[in-house]
Amino acid sequence: MAGEWTPTTPVDHTLISDLPGEIRGMKNNTIAVLEKEHQTLGDGNTGGEHKQGSGISYFLATASAPTTRPDGVTALTAADAGRLWFDTTTHQLKVLISVGPLVWKIIPSTAAAIALLSTLDVAGAFSVATDKFTVSTAGAVAVASTLDVTGLTELIGIATIANGSVTKTTAAPTTDAMLANKKYVDDQISTNVGDSYRLVSVNGSSVKVYTKYLTGTLDADSSTSVTHSISSGETKILSVVGSAYNDALSPARYVSPSTFSNTGASSFNVTWTDTTVGFDEVGSNFQGNGYKIKIDYIL
Repeated sequence: MAGEWTPTTPVDHTLISDLPGEIRGMKNNTIAVLEKEHQTLGDGNTGGEHKQGSGISYFLATASAPTTRPDGVTALTAADAGRLWFDTTTHQLKVLISVGPLVWKIIPSTAAAIALLSTLDVAGAFSVATDKFTVSTAGAVAVASTLDVTGLTELIGIATIANGSVTKTTAAPTTDAMLANKKYVDDQISTNVGDSYRLVSVNGSSVKVYTKYLTGTLDADSSTSVTHSISSGETKILSVVGSAYNDALSPARYVSPSTFSNTGASSFNVTWTDTTVGFDEVGSNFQGNGYKIKIDYIL
């Protein structure tokens, strides 16, 4: 049958009586070739379908990625997306994708991925070795059970984190050395729990100014002292705003001392010392009524 497969036969002027043999030989050779990877007519198909496992990817002995179709001439285009290439240098199966430029992407081992996911113990502990994360799992496959990051300290930017390394001071860190591997705690914040603060400019410098609020009832006489509990209050307090309830007004309401004179039934002043805020010269319209105090102070 080799003769019938040769493209130079039949030759010109071949006798017509010899042509049937040539034609039958060509059919037989064609069938023999196609049947190696294609279904024959019948068995629920129309013939020509690929047999299972008949697809063969590019198989190159070098790491050079294919740039042409299997004919070796036609350049690969986006229409070729999905073609396969087995890189014999890296022993990886790759697929051609066309999201943006054409590129060959590695196809991971499906079996290894499924095995790892099906056995990974998410409750397992994570331990850190010298230069890698070791994932503790319950019977996970060896493949991908260890993530080698080659230099963990470089990846996270620090060498160690000492849980007990806490700098507790009123001075905020100002240099990299003061910040390295440390946690900063302003110990003044913890002593003033409940007092809010804001950064404001005081004499040209940015300063934390805290605010404290106090409420209560004035004594039934001309003066009341309210303990503010601010250390060195006379020098640390920046301002005190006080108001008191005037029950002689219509309607009765809280008023500040600047609204009224310093004498008579509708008067009072607000002052402070190291330890107290004072309501002084309290007129009869305020005595025994409620008060409200707002204190701005620094530490």
